[in-house]
Amino acid sequence: MTDDGQRRDIDDVRGELRRLGYLSDRFDRFLLQDALRPRPSGRAMLFAAGRVAVLAGLVVAAVLALVLAAVNGNLTTTPFDLLPLFLHLLPPVALASGAAFLALAALLLAVLRFYPVRRIETLSLVTSALAAAALGALLAAPHHHTLRPPPPLPPPPAA
Repeated sequence: MTDDGQRRDIDDVRGELRRLGYLSDRFDRFLLQDALRPRPSGRAMLFAAGRVAVLAGLVVAAVLALVLAAVNGNLTTTPFDLLPLFLHLLPPVALASGAAFLALAALLLAVLRFYPVRRIETLSLVTSALAAAALGALLAAPHHHTLRPPPPLPPPPAA
Protein backbone atom coordinates (compact mmCIF):
# COMPACT_ATOMS: atom_id res chain seq x y z
CA MET A 1 0.00 0.00 0.00
CA THR A 2 1.34 3.45 -0.84
CA ASP A 3 1.82 6.21 1.70
CA ASP A 4 -1.02 8.18 0.11
CA GLY A 5 -3.40 5.20 0.27
CA GLN A 6 -2.38 4.46 3.85
CA ARG A 7 -2.91 8.10 4.80
CA ARG A 8 -6.37 8.03 3.23
CA ASP A 9 -7.23 4.87 5.21
CA ILE A 10 -6.08 6.52 8.43
CA ASP A 11 -8.17 9.60 7.65
CA ASP A 12 -11.18 7.36 6.97
CA VAL A 13 -10.71 5.57 10.30
CA ARG A 14 -10.27 8.87 12.11
CA GLY A 15 -13.46 10.25 10.51
CA GLU A 16 -15.41 7.12 11.44
CA LEU A 17 -14.17 7.31 15.04
CA ARG A 18 -15.25 10.95 15.25
CA ARG A 19 -18.65 10.08 13.76
CA LEU A 20 -19.14 7.43 16.45
CA GLY A 21 -18.29 9.93 19.20
CA TYR A 22 -14.71 8.90 19.87
CA LEU A 23 -11.75 11.28 19.77
CA SER A 24 -13.97 14.02 21.16
CA ASP A 25 -12.12 14.38 24.45
CA ARG A 26 -8.55 14.04 25.63
CA PHE A 27 -9.05 10.66 27.27
CA ASP A 28 -10.15 9.01 24.01
CA ARG A 29 -7.35 10.64 22.09
CA PHE A 30 -4.84 9.47 24.72
CA LEU A 31 -5.97 5.85 24.44
CA LEU A 32 -6.44 5.74 20.68
CA GLN A 33 -3.55 7.86 19.42
CA ASP A 34 -1.37 4.90 18.45
CA ALA A 35 -4.15 3.29 16.44
CA LEU A 36 -4.22 6.32 14.17
CA ARG A 37 -0.52 6.40 13.36
CA PRO A 38 0.98 4.47 10.47
CA ARG A 39 2.68 1.65 12.36
CA PRO A 40 2.13 -2.10 12.59
CA SER A 41 -1.17 -2.94 14.25
CA GLY A 42 0.40 -5.33 16.76
CA ARG A 43 2.69 -2.61 18.03
CA ALA A 44 -0.20 -0.16 18.25
CA MET A 45 -2.22 -2.74 20.19
CA LEU A 46 0.63 -3.23 22.66
CA PHE A 47 0.93 0.53 23.19
CA ALA A 48 -2.83 0.79 23.75
CA ALA A 49 -2.70 -2.15 26.19
CA GLY A 50 0.11 -0.40 28.05
CA ARG A 51 -1.93 2.77 28.35
CA VAL A 52 -4.99 0.85 29.55
CA ALA A 53 -2.82 -1.07 32.02
CA VAL A 54 -1.34 2.10 33.50
CA LEU A 55 -4.66 3.94 33.77
CA ALA A 56 -6.63 0.98 35.11
CA GLY A 57 -3.78 0.00 37.42
CA LEU A 58 -3.62 3.46 38.96
CA VAL A 59 -7.35 3.68 39.56
CA VAL A 60 -8.00 0.11 40.68
CA ALA A 61 -4.89 -0.13 42.88
CA ALA A 62 -5.81 3.14 44.62
CA VAL A 63 -9.36 1.93 45.28
CA LEU A 64 -8.17 -1.49 46.45
CA ALA A 65 -5.57 0.04 48.78
CA LEU A 66 -8.18 2.32 50.31
CA VAL A 67 -10.69 -0.50 50.75
CA LEU A 68 -8.11 -2.89 52.21
CA ALA A 69 -6.89 -0.29 54.68
CA ALA A 70 -10.45 0.60 55.70
CA VAL A 71 -11.55 -3.03 56.12
CA ASN A 72 -8.49 -3.92 58.21
CA GLY A 73 -8.87 -0.84 60.39
CA ASN A 74 -5.50 0.59 59.40
CA LEU A 75 -6.92 3.71 57.83
CA THR A 76 -7.35 5.59 61.10
CA THR A 77 -4.32 4.23 62.95
CA THR A 78 -1.68 4.24 60.18
CA PRO A 79 -2.92 6.21 57.17
CA PHE A 80 0.60 6.44 55.75
CA ASP A 81 0.47 2.73 54.97
CA LEU A 82 -1.73 3.54 51.99
CA LEU A 83 1.21 4.51 49.79
CA PRO A 84 3.21 1.27 50.26
CA LEU A 85 0.00 -0.74 49.89
CA PHE A 86 -0.85 1.13 46.69
CA LEU A 87 2.66 0.60 45.31
CA HIS A 88 2.44 -3.07 46.21
CA LEU A 89 -0.88 -3.51 44.39
CA LEU A 90 -0.05 -1.42 41.32
CA PRO A 91 2.15 -3.87 39.32
CA PRO A 92 -0.12 -6.94 39.51
CA VAL A 93 -3.27 -4.91 38.91
CA ALA A 94 -1.72 -3.11 35.93
CA LEU A 95 -0.41 -6.39 34.50
CA ALA A 96 -3.81 -8.06 34.90
CA SER A 97 -5.56 -5.06 33.30
CA GLY A 98 -3.22 -5.06 30.31
CA ALA A 99 -3.54 -8.82 29.87
CA ALA A 100 -7.34 -8.63 30.07
CA PHE A 101 -7.36 -5.85 27.49
CA LEU A 102 -5.17 -7.88 25.13
CA ALA A 103 -7.31 -10.99 25.64
CA LEU A 104 -10.54 -9.11 24.86
CA ALA A 105 -8.95 -7.43 21.84
CA ALA A 106 -7.66 -10.78 20.56
CA LEU A 107 -11.12 -12.31 21.02
CA LEU A 108 -12.73 -9.44 19.16
CA LEU A 109 -10.19 -9.66 16.32
CA ALA A 110 -10.66 -13.43 16.05
CA VAL A 111 -14.42 -13.02 15.79
CA LEU A 112 -13.99 -10.29 13.17
CA ARG A 113 -11.60 -12.44 11.16
CA PHE A 114 -13.94 -15.43 11.03
CA TYR A 115 -17.26 -13.54 10.96
CA PRO A 116 -16.77 -10.11 9.39
CA VAL A 117 -19.49 -7.66 10.35
CA ARG A 118 -20.27 -4.20 9.10
CA ARG A 119 -21.47 -2.78 12.43
CA ILE A 120 -18.73 -3.21 15.01
CA GLU A 121 -20.66 -1.40 17.76
CA THR A 122 -23.01 -4.32 18.39
CA LEU A 123 -20.17 -6.84 18.43
CA SER A 124 -18.08 -4.75 20.83
CA LEU A 125 -21.10 -4.27 23.10
CA VAL A 126 -21.76 -8.02 23.20
CA THR A 127 -18.06 -8.74 23.84
CA SER A 128 -17.85 -6.27 26.71
CA ALA A 129 -21.15 -7.52 28.18
CA LEU A 130 -19.88 -11.11 28.09
CA ALA A 131 -16.59 -10.07 29.69
CA ALA A 132 -18.42 -8.18 32.44
CA ALA A 133 -20.74 -11.15 33.03
CA ALA A 134 -17.76 -13.53 33.24
CA LEU A 135 -16.01 -11.23 35.71
CA GLY A 136 -19.19 -10.92 37.77
CA ALA A 137 -19.61 -14.69 37.83
CA LEU A 138 -16.00 -15.13 38.88
CA LEU A 139 -16.38 -12.61 41.69
CA ALA A 140 -19.73 -14.03 42.82
CA ALA A 141 -18.48 -17.62 42.96
CA PRO A 142 -17.82 -18.80 46.50
CA HIS A 143 -14.12 -18.95 47.22
CA HIS A 144 -14.30 -20.01 50.85
CA HIS A 145 -12.45 -23.25 50.06
CA THR A 146 -9.41 -21.30 48.86
CA LEU A 147 -9.21 -19.02 51.89
CA ARG A 148 -7.68 -20.50 55.00
CA PRO A 149 -7.56 -18.79 58.36
CA PRO A 150 -4.13 -17.61 59.40
CA PRO A 151 -2.16 -19.89 61.70
CA PRO A 152 -2.41 -19.07 65.39
CA LEU A 153 0.20 -16.79 66.85
CA PRO A 154 2.79 -18.37 69.12
CA PRO A 155 2.38 -17.54 72.79
CA PRO A 156 4.44 -14.61 74.04
CA PRO A 157 7.67 -15.53 75.78
CA ALA A 158 7.47 -15.66 79.56
CA ALA A 159 9.24 -12.82 81.28
